[in-house]
Amino acid sequence: MFGRLFATLFTRKIKKANYVLLVQLIAAIAITVLSFTTSGHVYFGRQDLGVFSSFFMFVLFFSFVAALALYCITCNENESINVNQSLRLLPISDSKYYLDNIFTSIATLAYFACIEAIGIGISFLLAFQFDGTFHSEFMTSYEKSSFVFNVNDFIVVIQSLILLVLFCLLFYLMLSFLNFSSQAIISFLPVSIKNKSLLGFIRVFLMFILIWALVKGIRALTPIFDAPFAVFFQSTSSNDLMEPISVFICFDLLFITINLFLFNQYIEPKEKK
Repeated sequence: MFGRLFATLFTRKIKKANYVLLVQLIAAIAITVLSFTTSGHVYFGRQDLGVFSSFFMFVLFFSFVAALALYCITCNENESINVNQSLRLLPISDSKYYLDNIFTSIATLAYFACIEAIGIGISFLLAFQFDGTFHSEFMTSYEKSSFVFNVNDFIVVIQSLILLVLFCLLFYLMLSFLNFSSQAIISFLPVSIKNKSLLGFIRVFLMFILIWALVKGIRALTPIFDAPFAVFFQSTSSNDLMEPISVFICFDLLFITINLFLFNQYIEPKEKK
């Protein structure tokens, strides 16, 4: 049942990812066409871009917007599925149900990143092949660059991706923790004072406590802000990322443990209105 539920939730979530990708593609094409039909030029800095290079730049720009949009969508989807009455009736433990929900979101982000990489690669190849100015400028910059990609750099890139996954997972877990803990607290209060305003206040209060605790822990994570980009500018040891990876794993495991306890004890499914 764990695998079947994973497949069901993953299929449900990648449909939303595909919609985001489709909107991104339409937006990139539309803005490229509008830019050339209205002004006839698109500039990047002082560089006058051609049609394909402009399309590549817009695809690259909208990839960040689309990634943020999908992440917000999956955050909302996670919390909706957590209390979905129909799905919670399936013969599977609450712990496995919650883990299925969270990890299908991570898998959806990985799917989205792969499709994005392919799309960006295709748009780059189009610009490189059919835009002579872009081709010559890129080759000139590449020849002047002293950057050499080695095994250590590859390890740093892989570790940076692991950090990104752990960060995305942590934010999912933190959001669930806010919802679960506020529900747990309000379950102990008298029925007469239970209302949405109180629930909102509890969540804001817990958010401040959570942020304070994470700020205290983030001091150990300073390398995360430099190491993913340092590979492109200087020699970086792969050992530089081991500490933040270890700390993030600890945070993730801590929140998973707490959330599983809260989910099993206090979170009841709700009828969809």
